[in-house]
Amino acid sequence: MGYRRFSSSSSSSSSFSSSSSSFSSSSSFRFPFRITVYKHASLCLRYVIALFLLVTTYSVFLSFRSYPGDQTHVKQPSCRLLFCVTSGRSGSGYLASVLRAADAIDVGHERYPYMNKEVLWSVKQKGLNETYQQRFRLKSLSINPIPGVVWAETSHMFIKTWYDVVMDKFESSGCRIDIVMLRRYFPEVVRSLLVSSKGFRFTLPNWYYTLEDANIALLPFLPMNHSTMEEEILDSIIGYLVDLELQLISLQQRYPSVHYHEVRLEELQTIQSVITFYNSLDLVPARDALSTLSTFVGIRHNTKGNDKNTLQKEEEEHIMKRLKYFNAVYAKNGIPIPQLPAVDVYMWMLNSQSFGSCLRTIYPSYPKNV
Repeated sequence: MGYRRFSSSSSSSSSFSSSSSSFSSSSSFRFPFRITVYKHASLCLRYVIALFLLVTTYSVFLSFRSYPGDQTHVKQPSCRLLFCVTSGRSGSGYLASVLRAADAIDVGHERYPYMNKEVLWSVKQKGLNETYQQRFRLKSLSINPIPGVVWAETSHMFIKTWYDVVMDKFESSGCRIDIVMLRRYFPEVVRSLLVSSKGFRFTLPNWYYTLEDANIALLPFLPMNHSTMEEEILDSIIGYLVDLELQLISLQQRYPSVHYHEVRLEELQTIQSVITFYNSLDLVPARDALSTLSTFVGIRHNTKGNDKNTLQKEEEEHIMKRLKYFNAVYAKNGIPIPQLPAVDVYMWMLNSQSFGSCLRTIYPSYPKNV
């Protein structure tokens, strides 16, 4: 009995020992396998995390590239166009030269088709509505803006014969449209028109209209007292310039979402003022902008290259006196006249020391002691 117990114990001991050794041998086989799996799993997890971080970083980078500036995720315009509203004889050619020194812009001064001559004549005779389709085919189909490049034209015919056909087409297509309201000192413009447009209202010139052209003018025509034919022509020019201010007001009311920028020709006579002008238009100067601008900015450029066109003090006083008479006639008939910034802003500039030397270059009569 005791033997059996002993032998049983011994047997169980040997069986325990055998199972122990078997367990230890099994463990020695399983532990390295598990460690290898854990190592591979850890390595794979690291790769997944690294890939996730890489994809996230790239996505953030793309979002910054797609939405520059304030990162407000505003939809970018499909194209950009730039036009100017001006009376003529106010520096639209000079404005084109200034804009050409900017980067990523295609500028033309009075591009073809010019929309004058027969087109202006038909508008005078029939009005804008009846000539819309004809003008649409002529002008709007000739404008093909390229993405990333500003398409620009500086022409005083814009406000007279083709603003509606291009604005209706491109504003509805999501294009950004900038309009520069370019003005020049009022008596200077009147003087220039007097010199360059002999027979202003009698020969029906290719570029202008008078208040008697009721299909295009917004200001009603009122007869004036004239002592000479020159005064009659002068009143026609003043009426044309006043009416253009009404045309501009009408344009702003019809297209309120357009970007409007007021600028004076006299203000664009320093490189710094040109750069400020670029900023207002969200334009960037080209690499050679400084060298390009320095060749003409601040240098006297008469609109016809003739020094005889320089405004004299007596002429200036006569023009302003005639403008005062013109306003009085319309006020007497209860017809309001719009404000003329080309008169008011210039007086502010005369009081600015920073514009003194520049204005002496443009206007020799400006006093040197100021």
